[in-house]
Amino acid sequence: MSTRHPFFAWRFRVLFWAPIVSVILAGLLAVVGRPSPREQAQRIRAAHPMKKGARLSMLSTVLLRVKEDYIDPGRMDPQRMFLAAVHVLERTTPEFISSVDGDEVRVVAGSSEERFHLSEILEPLDLFNAVQQVFQLLARSPDFDPALREIDVINGMLATLDSHTALLPPEVYRELKTGTQGSFSGVGIVVTVKDGYLTVIAPMDGTPAAKAGILPGDRIVRIGDVSVTNTTLSEAVNYLRGKPGTTVSVWIERPSEPQWVHFTLERSIIRLSSVTSQMLPGHIGYVRIRQFSQSTTAELEQHLEKLKADNARGLILDLYNNPGGLLHQAEKCADLFLTEGIIYSAVGQHRRVSEVRRASLHSAIWHQPMIVLVNQGSASAAEILGGALKVHRRALVMGETSFGKGSIQMVNEFDDDSALKMTIAHYLAGGTLAIQSLGVKPHVAVQILDLDHNPHELFQRSRSSGAEPAPLVGQPDVPPWVTVQVVSQRLEGANVQDSDNQAPPELTDAARRLLILPRQHVEWEREPVVAWSRDESDQAMLGLIEQLGKKGVDWTLGNPGQGKARLEARLRLNGDGTIQAGQTLAGIVTLVNLGTSPVFRVGAVIQNTPESPAREYLFGHLDPGEQRTVAFTYPVDANHPRGIWPLTVRFFSPTPISGEEPGVLPADLQTWIEIAPASRPEYQIHHHFMDDLAGNGDGLLQPGEKGRLRIYVMNAGSVAADSVVLGLKVLSPESIEIAENRFLISRLLPQETRSHDFIVTARSDARASGPGLLLRLEEPRFARQFDAQVPLVIRPSAPGPIEVGGIFQFPRNTALVSGAEPESMVIGLASAGATFPVIGSQGQWVKIQLAPDRTAFALRSSGNLVAADSVPLLSPRWIPMWQIQGPRIEVIRDLPLRNRTSPVDLTARLSHPRQILDATVEVFGPQGRYAKVMVASGSGRTELNIAPKIPLFEGKNRVSITLRSTPELKTRWEQICYYSP
Repeated sequence: MSTRHPFFAWRFRVLFWAPIVSVILAGLLAVVGRPSPREQAQRIRAAHPMKKGARLSMLSTVLLRVKEDYIDPGRMDPQRMFLAAVHVLERTTPEFISSVDGDEVRVVAGSSEERFHLSEILEPLDLFNAVQQVFQLLARSPDFDPALREIDVINGMLATLDSHTALLPPEVYRELKTGTQGSFSGVGIVVTVKDGYLTVIAPMDGTPAAKAGILPGDRIVRIGDVSVTNTTLSEAVNYLRGKPGTTVSVWIERPSEPQWVHFTLERSIIRLSSVTSQMLPGHIGYVRIRQFSQSTTAELEQHLEKLKADNARGLILDLYNNPGGLLHQAEKCADLFLTEGIIYSAVGQHRRVSEVRRASLHSAIWHQPMIVLVNQGSASAAEILGGALKVHRRALVMGETSFGKGSIQMVNEFDDDSALKMTIAHYLAGGTLAIQSLGVKPHVAVQILDLDHNPHELFQRSRSSGAEPAPLVGQPDVPPWVTVQVVSQRLEGANVQDSDNQAPPELTDAARRLLILPRQHVEWEREPVVAWSRDESDQAMLGLIEQLGKKGVDWTLGNPGQGKARLEARLRLNGDGTIQAGQTLAGIVTLVNLGTSPVFRVGAVIQNTPESPAREYLFGHLDPGEQRTVAFTYPVDANHPRGIWPLTVRFFSPTPISGEEPGVLPADLQTWIEIAPASRPEYQIHHHFMDDLAGNGDGLLQPGEKGRLRIYVMNAGSVAADSVVLGLKVLSPESIEIAENRFLISRLLPQETRSHDFIVTARSDARASGPGLLLRLEEPRFARQFDAQVPLVIRPSAPGPIEVGGIFQFPRNTALVSGAEPESMVIGLASAGATFPVIGSQGQWVKIQLAPDRTAFALRSSGNLVAADSVPLLSPRWIPMWQIQGPRIEVIRDLPLRNRTSPVDLTARLSHPRQILDATVEVFGPQGRYAKVMVASGSGRTELNIAPKIPLFEGKNRVSITLRSTPELKTRWEQICYYSP
């Protein structure tokens, strides 16, 4: 079994946090007469040829382009980049391990090793040569994919520069281009993968899909002649897109219809709307910009003109969760509000101002007051627009500090549709405001008090930022004028939120109330805004006090008098401090006022680890001698390994009355919680293909045939599985189709077995080959998945068995197979003396009846074919073979949970019924620190004992053993321990 882990950080950034903010440049800034980076890269590759299996196709080009055009060439450190490349390979390639000893880097792959000296890696060419040697070392491994690993390695090296420079794989780059073009050719369906099915979220208004009658919730099962029950979301989207005027057939599964519904849709240009608007009460216009695409300015202008025609007296511009997009569109949008001034300037290599964009005198069309809403999800081009409007005092900014992505990326396309996105400049909003890592700060910071949905997050809020060091150019933004508190409540008539990405309705309504106040100028003045904010906060606090009072918490303020307060705190857990994963830790915090003065508005923050969310609990008001308690709970994930973590209670008072005086608030409380791992189900899988639906009966899959792939799942563990999901993916969809790709087993008791038949069809034009199917078992409760290949391949067409009768008797234990050929899957073992009815014969094979709906094949020479009346027909006796079983890890000697010394000893016994491929031992420490301790090859053995010495990092460590029996099938053991030297 394996635990799912998130994608590497660079992939997460590429997919979700790295908006494109620059137009693709036509060429590089090359010195006249010097070869282009591509030509230089070709020369390097020619001068340093590699083995065919380890060829690097892009690294030299990427390194040269970074050297020539990156904003800060001094940050290109070949030694650091080489170490990053080695660490990426270490985490992604099981057989690869490295160690660093001063200047020497030792890398090992299997029985081969290389040594490198960092002092010899000084230039990009040295870096290229070193990485090339590492790839040549790994090329000896049959499982190594140089093309895939090259992308990982390049992005690992680029991550040493900044978080926005990356190599985008073709599929990622295509989607990013589509998102910024503002249109594409398709049928207008918004889709997602839900419960394993390609599901329609909604058809876009006025598109071919909407006109044809496709409905939300429809499941797309086929596009053209391709079954999509086993394709990825990006693959399915590509099938739907195409040239305008062409048609595509789509088959829909709809609960209200007994059969699939067929649609023939003509593709057309689909416009992506990036701007929406409406009129709010008080004649306040509301406009939301989702992102900046090619059509954003034109859309925004239309919406503004409509609001003007409807006599809007103010405007709310919602940039919440706007990730950016096309920079020139943000510039043009700013021009609709500004009559003069710099919109942004760009500062490139050597701090040279490379570009200045100014507002046009006659472009502005909106002259009424306006408020811009931003949050941590507002980035890049959205920060340019919001920052420029703030610098020139054209708008009041409300919300949260924005993301802080103030860099400009140049995008270089490659022949394979991948692209290098590289930082070439930092921009200054309004010509002065430095955004990179700092963001745009609001004039009015807004704190929404949501007692119903976030009762444990009212006052103590933290902002984590992946931002980089602030640039040395430009001026940082000034702190907010004021913080306003708003109580969450149902708003009638002012709730415009129809998406989680929009600004919260409470914030939008607060901005609306501020805009309708009487005013004399378009520009915002600090004093009236601060006064309004204080009044709003006072009203919000009154509302919160009322709500908390109904829950038994007195949050009022009072006079502390002349005495002195002194608080004492106690922590008591329900139990002995040990809890099993999947259960909920409970306890009580008691607070006693031992002083002579009352205290007001006292609360506590309870947190288990620094990276986990903190939870607030409020005590409120305590008179002298009074004692108050709060009960708390902390759920522990069912998938949590054996480990230990510190539970910390920290006290606070948000109001400077008594509670802020030195010595009033108690010291932090801390106790250690031990986690015992939960017992888990263990699975064994048996599979059996039969071509009895539309086949020749030989147990093989041939072109044009249809059969059943029966999957048996047994829970071999001691506890029940709440739910198990079986998934099937076709590895060659051009040859094989399946009618469904998922099946849910609602509950599987210990030692219970369930089965399901997947219908498999070989296309009539399928080639007589194929890699088969990938079976995945998912267990949601423990976030585990179990992958294994099912070797179902397409065989050439051939005559099937002829029908015969009789009884076949096995004189000895004999293997039974699913088809009439030696390479067929072994499905079980016939016991000595067992007899089975014979139903067919084909060459050297006999076909026997195992059960009313199951057949198998055996070699004729393995037994005796006898007449039906010559021997008594005994009950068939055979033992099914569980072809798929996860390898087992038995830890003989656990690691101490709290350690004063390092390294520590770990002893484990590893096993698998058929073979062990390899075992990897790793340590994951704080701040991304990592060590691969060992890689042990199984060499085909069924048992392996390991006893590694585990080096620990100071703080929290996650120690992991990963055991593989095949490249897909693996089991992982983990433990959490702490090291304090």
